[in-house]
Parts: sequence; C-alpha cells; structure tokens
Amino acid sequence: VEVIAHVQAGRVRIAEVSWGFDGRVTVGEFQPVSLLLDNLSGDPVEGLLTLQMVSGVLRRSGAVYEQSVFLGPSARRWVQFFPWISDPNATWQLELRASGGVIPFDALDQPRLVEEENLLQSEEQRRLPVVLLDRAGSLERIPTTVKHMSEEVFPPYSTATHGLHGLFLDHVPDWEEPRQTALLSWLQRGGQLHLLLDSNGQRLRFSGLLAVLNEPFETFAVGAGQVVRHELQRAGLTESLVSGVMFPPRAEEAEQGSRGQLQPGDLRLRDDEGILERLRKTSEPEHSSVLIGFLALLYVLVLYPGVWWFSNQPEVKFPWPLAAIAGAVVLFSLLFLWVGRRGYQEVRSCRADLVAVAEDGRHWDVLAFRQLFVTEGADYSLRQSSCQTLLASGVQDEQVAATAVVGAEAAYRCRIPPYSRELVISRSRVELGDFGLRLSKFSVTGGYLTGLVLAAGAG
Repeated sequence: VEVIAHVQAGRVRIAEVSWGFDGRVTVGEFQPVSLLLDNLSGDPVEGLLTLQMVSGVLRRSGAVYEQSVFLGPSARRWVQFFPWISDPNATWQLELRASGGVIPFDALDQPRLVEEENLLQSEEQRRLPVVLLDRAGSLERIPTTVKHMSEEVFPPYSTATHGLHGLFLDHVPDWEEPRQTALLSWLQRGGQLHLLLDSNGQRLRFSGLLAVLNEPFETFAVGAGQVVRHELQRAGLTESLVSGVMFPPRAEEAEQGSRGQLQPGDLRLRDDEGILERLRKTSEPEHSSVLIGFLALLYVLVLYPGVWWFSNQPEVKFPWPLAAIAGAVVLFSLLFLWVGRRGYQEVRSCRADLVAVAEDGRHWDVLAFRQLFVTEGADYSLRQSSCQTLLASGVQDEQVAATAVVGAEAAYRCRIPPYSRELVISRSRVELGDFGLRLSKFSVTGGYLTGLVLAAGAG
C-alpha cells in the first residue's frame, strides 16, 4: 500500500487553499477551509478526503472530518471542510483515501486567529473579517484596499458564516439556493452587506430569495443586519470607506450597547470550556455519600473495638483473631465495591446545553454542546437531517475514535467504551413554528435596559 500511495501522490495536488473569509480564522467557531484539488492524471480519481487536527508534536487530535470526492480526468474541483477552531497553533493533516491506497498531502498550516492578531494591534488598527465578493474564476484583484473572496467558496451553509463581519457586492452571484439562503441568514443575524454599482454603473437587481435586497433606500435593515448602498463601483472603494466597515466599534460604544448584534471575536457565547465542564459533571456516578459514610464508620467499629474485643476472649486462640480481621476486610471490601460500583443509578443519556439565536420568526441558529454517556461500550452515531449541521469533537486536545460528516445529512460516528462519555459540538439551522414573539414594552435607564415585557402568540 505504501508503494501505491507513493506513486499516486503525484496524481492529485492542492492548487489553492483558502482559510476563513479573509485568510484568518475565528476561535470558538466552525470556519471554512476551501481546497482547490487538481487531478493531474488522465484517469478519474474517487475516494474519501479526510481532515484532522495535529497539535503538539505530530499528535493527531479531535475527530476526523470526512467528505467523499470525485475528480474527473484532468479536472479541478473546490472542496470545503468546516473544522471547529480551538488551538491557535494547530496544523491539519489532509489525506485522500482512494481504492489504490492513501494519497497524502503536505500539512495545512492554520492561519493566525482574528482575536490573536487584533490583540497585537492598537484599538484603531484592529480589523474584522470584511471581503469583496468576486465572480467565479475571476483573477481581478482590484481594488487592493479590501480582501477578495471568490463566490465559488462562499459557504453553502449559514452555520459556517459566523466568522464574517462585512461583505461588499458589485454583482448578482450565480448561486444555487443553499448559498442564497446562507447569505440571507448571515445578514439576518447581524451581518453588514454593502451593495456597489455593477460593471455598467447600474444598481444591482436581485431575484428569487435575494429579492429582499431590492429596497430602494440607501440604508435598510434585513433582520438584525444592515444593507448599505454605495453609488460607486469597486474601483472606488477607498481605504477610508473600507476601514469604516472592518474596524470594530470603540470600547465606549460597545459599553453603551450601540451595536446589539454579536461581533466576530465576541466571547459572550464562547464559554465552551465552562459549558463542557458542567456537562462532564452530569455523568459522574451519583453514589450515596450517607451510606458510604455509615459503612466506613461501621468498618472502623468492627476492627476496633470489635476485633480487639474478640481477640481478648479467653477461649479465642491463634489464628482466629487474624481470620476475623481478614474476614472483616473481605466483607467490607465487597460492600464498598457494591455501593460504589459504576452503573449504580446510571443510565445511558444525551444531555445538551444550547444557545439559540433567532434569524427570523421561524429559523434559529443553534450552537449545541452535547454529551453522550453510555453504560455499554459500542459504536454510536448522532445524526441530524435538513439542518445544515456542522459537527466537531468536544475533546480537542487528544485523539478520539470518531468521524464527522457535515451538511444536510450530518452524522457524528464514534466508539465509546463502557461507562464513558463523548462530547460533541454542533451548530445547526433549525426551523420551528412561529412563536409570534413581539415587544410589548421596555424601559431604559442611564443607557441600560431595566425593564422588558415580551408577548407570545395571541396572549
């Protein structure tokens, strides 16, 4: 197999790698990594492409991300993974498992974190991810005042757009419905979309799902997001205009709540260590401390003064005192083993902590931290359909026997030993019934919200 893999390694190469949206990634989020695979041979290549994090000294950790791929003869194709970013110094191992063997690739170096880079900059120089969307296959990189992103690699899942802050658009993207939905979902959650004039100097005209962007106003809201029209073409994007979009609000503005939506790098919903630690505690054995304490006290009394009194009886001869001590030790060992055994009041369970953010009246973006606890060792799977689900292992510092497949038919498959747990992180777009939530009244004192009344349905 090693010989075959060595021969086939030159058949497929990575022509281009694109991390995140502007070449950086956000910690505590699912982030896209886009790979342009190039088949150099005249034969088709079919197999399973895998991606896994490597941290420390060549130690693989976390679950293995899987995706089936097919490359026609001498063809190119974009492939996307959506890993959970946790280690700022991680590298990623990519392999193509074909019928003829394993085709290895060079390790992928993870770029710098948005948060890490901003910590090294002054408050005026911190930049949030903002990009200008280019047409598919376009090599034009004008202007140079903003990062460019091809419409081909814009994520087809809204759950993978959390690292993006602002988007400039000067054409109607040639997108299928999932990418259109992803753009609208990102906008409704609080994104900033800036519409420019097209190459003919005309305003953009959208159709289908994106028709909501045809409002004639210079500035208008879509959900919690904002759309701004600019009467200029892409060549007119000056550095000052782009800077006004990509720079985060000043600290004093954030304290006053002038920007209500969560921004990339905001840690208010990123307490994953605290959430996972709380979930771990739910699978600890629930032993009866009163009963264990009573047995411990009884054990001491049996040894002294019990055995001491027994050994001082005139009719008791050697070795009966030693036999009494040994019998007491064996008896109480069995009692402690029975009272403190695993499986005592333990059942198989799936517990979760979830944070849901509304996009509109029916759709919710749900970040979930789940713990699967089992009493019987076996292969288990967690599946979710039609929710654009992204999955990752909640254990990022060691290798786990798990694989993750994301998308419309997402699945997390893992092997769990008896009386063990598996931690899983997921982000999904869930559709629910319209609760009919509306704001009845509120009060603000000194710039802070001090009272709020919400109504649901007809009540």
